[in-house]
Amino acid sequence: MKALLAELLRPFGEAVWVTADSLQLLLAGPMAAREWMRVALDRGRAAYLAGRILRLEALSKPTLENALQMFRDRGAVIGARMQLTPEFASKDKLSALSSEADLFLR
Repeated sequence: MKALLAELLRPFGEAVWVTADSLQLLLAGPMAAREWMRVALDRGRAAYLAGRILRLEALSKPTLENALQMFRDRGAVIGARMQLTPEFASKDKLSALSSEADLFLR
């Protein structure tokens, strides 16, 4: 039963990882949400082709939007023109978010 539940949650966990990884794009400065989503989906597809992402469902726009909302709720991202909050505006902090998501998937 635990394995079934884990597989049902896997696409969201992978979307969280892709989102956390793609937040690094915001280190250069604010970005329009639409542009960020396009690039995040491209990065996710590359991760899928490389075997890093196992479930293609993780790369749907609604799933990534839900993962992004989680990071908004956590206070990592603000604004319609997306930008990182000062607390999360470092490569180390964003790497920690990716590692946290990765722990869930292993």
